[in-house]
Amino acid sequence: MAAFKSLLDGALEKREEYDVWQQAIFKVGDDCRQDMLALQIIVKNIFTSIGLTLYLLPYRDTATAAGCGVIDVVPNATSRDEMGRATVNDLLDFFISKYGGEETVAFQRARLNFTQSMAALHPANQGSSQWEYHG
Repeated sequence: MAAFKSLLDGALEKREEYDVWQQAIFKVGDDCRQDMLALQIIVKNIFTSIGLTLYLLPYRDTATAAGCGVIDVVPNATSRDEMGRATVNDLLDFFISKYGGEETVAFQRARLNFTQSMAALHPANQGSSQWEYHG
């Protein structure tokens, strides 16, 4: 994953510049087709239409060449790589350090969000190598 600075939308029009760090994943040797965004939205709409409260955030991917592309990172997400670099090797320890003890509302909400997003990821991922968990 890489991070770079970009301008906020409209910053040039107002002649004011604000630095924003934008994270991205650069893929090589992977099929990053534009039509995956449409598939993500379709699956998300199916979940909603049948009343599933599963959380699935479609992410943008841009094919830059055959077998190459750039994938947006979910905002405020912590990647497994970042956790490893911070020597956090246990998901429970990570959740406790970030959200408080298991009895806290913040921890329980985070655990529910994580569980629902993972539950949504599995059926959405069937037949597609493009879906990844980024948050």
